[in-house]
Amino acid sequence: MGFKQAILALLVFCLSLAPLATVVYANPITPPVAVEETPVEAPEPWLDNIRLPARREGLDISGLVPILLPAFGEAYYQVNTQIQDVIDTLITDARRARARGIAFEYEVFETATVVSIVVEAYVRSAISRTLVRSINFCPDTGDILTIREAVDTDIIPLANLILSERMRRAPAYFYALPSLSLETQAFYVCEYGVTILFDEFQLSAMVRGVVRLELLNSRVLHATVSQNYVWHTGNGYNLIMIPLRYAAEQLGYDVRWNARDSSAEVWRDLGQGLQLLIWMTPNINEYRTPTMVRSLEAAPYFNTTTNTTYVPITFFEQILPLSVYDIDEDGNFVFMAYVE
Repeated sequence: MGFKQAILALLVFCLSLAPLATVVYANPITPPVAVEETPVEAPEPWLDNIRLPARREGLDISGLVPILLPAFGEAYYQVNTQIQDVIDTLITDARRARARGIAFEYEVFETATVVSIVVEAYVRSAISRTLVRSINFCPDTGDILTIREAVDTDIIPLANLILSERMRRAPAYFYALPSLSLETQAFYVCEYGVTILFDEFQLSAMVRGVVRLELLNSRVLHATVSQNYVWHTGNGYNLIMIPLRYAAEQLGYDVRWNARDSSAEVWRDLGQGLQLLIWMTPNINEYRTPTMVRSLEAAPYFNTTTNTTYVPITFFEQILPLSVYDIDEDGNFVFMAYVE
């Protein structure tokens, strides 16, 4: 091949590469490919409301009441039956009280395990008041739940103690402690805890509207003491003695030994720094607080071998604020306290 032929061949080769170089290095903007979007189907609502007839059994009726729809599942009918029973009972009670009218409203609270529907009825009569009822059920099955079934732990004894204490603090505002069962009170469960509800005037003639007793999950503390940690007195009564520090510190208290006075002290941070709540001296049956001195079945006992102070189990109901105890199926002593 001659020189000219070689140059011509080289030019042809370069020209053949030019389009490829343009594609590789020009980096053109590729128009977006249209993708057909699949519409997201909104979940079908499972709850609606209805307006009752404006007049029934001589009563003026207003407001809305809830009703479950078939979208809830097979159990929607049984929950609606419970709702209807509540509405009918409220109307019947209002008629017996010779009320002129009744107005309904409701709220719904949902967690992963409980749906609570709270129905309030404002009854207009010579003495008007608000009544409150609730329907609590499992969102998966529709099974109606009591407060013991709706809450993981048996909160009733602690709720009774809290209610009694609040009424004791303000006796001018409440009736004498009524003989009512919290198990039959209206309540609702939300992500923050459980709230027990009382009719207007059920607890007090001075507190208007529905009264709420709220127990926040974050303020309910638990302690467990196994049989191996307790000490039984040998005085014939077989009294159960609980290691003070081991149990109380699980409940958020700070237990200290005061070497100067040879006493055990129970402290707690109440938002204004640590405060001394309880103090006691081993072998002296006096449990002291800033407001009282009380004796129990036995004096505190100090075990010199383990440097452990023991107190009677009743200390956790009668001395420690807002605490209760129980024995579980394994024989463990389970304590529960509420921090206000």
